[in-house]
Amino acid sequence: MKAISKAQVIDLMDVLNKDGVYNSNYSIDVFVRDVDVSRHYGADGVDTLKPGAYCAVWFDESDFSDFPNVDKWINSKLTDENIALLDNGEGWIIIICLDLL
Repeated sequence: MKAISKAQVIDLMDVLNKDGVYNSNYSIDVFVRDVDVSRHYGADGVDTLKPGAYCAVWFDESDFSDFPNVDKWINSKLTDENIALLDNGEGWIIIICLDLL
């Protein structure tokens, strides 16, 4: 995965706040060693994440209708290099790479 720019990190946090995304719907995680995604997030889609900082955003529906600004921002600003889409059986988790260690 490729990290997004510092300006994009600021934009992401602004968009999360604009949509009123609660802390229970996203997390910022920093890993100092490779992490098993299925164990940490309880989801399938990627086996491991490299050491770094990641933002995980949980969506209840596959169309991301809960957070329209976040959906638009992800689709317009990020590429497959910056994100991973995970399925946890109850919805989707978008993992965004903020920085690699």
